[in-house]
Amino acid sequence: MQMLTAFVLLCYHVFAIVGLPTTPSQHADGIVLPLQSSNTSQVLTGALPSMNRPLILPYRIKVPNTRTTIRLGFGIPRKDLDPNELSVLLAVTEAYVDEQLQSLGAGGAQAPYPVMGLGEQYFHKSLGDDVHIEIWNLEYQDYFTWTVLRNVLRGLSTYLIDGKRYRQCWFEFSNGQPVPVGAGRITAGLERAFESD
Repeated sequence: MQMLTAFVLLCYHVFAIVGLPTTPSQHADGIVLPLQSSNTSQVLTGALPSMNRPLILPYRIKVPNTRTTIRLGFGIPRKDLDPNELSVLLAVTEAYVDEQLQSLGAGGAQAPYPVMGLGEQYFHKSLGDDVHIEIWNLEYQDYFTWTVLRNVLRGLSTYLIDGKRYRQCWFEFSNGQPVPVGAGRITAGLERAFESD
């Protein structure tokens, strides 16, 4: 029994050291991130370009009033980003996507984000500094729409900016499906996943 107790305490301390959640958390806007509903054993290996190690995505974010869900991880070790750069990047990116949705008109909300030559979708935005956001689809037959892209950006803004979590992160997202439709990252100092814009 003492061995089991020691093992449980060791696991708790390891999770605390590497930054994995040890208790449920609640976001200021009411987004509850219960530990038991997040499958922290899910490992993403091939979906993140230029990542040579598996990444655990322990945080689950349900974007309010949408079907969009984001799974997010900060990596080990965590890398802090400049709060102003991250805030401005997400605000400008959201404004850009909103402008695109307005220009598409009434039926444009469900239009897929543009698809490149081999069926891949790739979105990249940077303000010329070191911080940038990249989003891409995971399956070349399953595309995300402009509306889902906007929902992902709003969910990231709520969780990262409103929650004062100014960190580099990787994420997957779905829109009511059981499997993710896309993935992305907000990084500083890393090469871009794809070289087309």
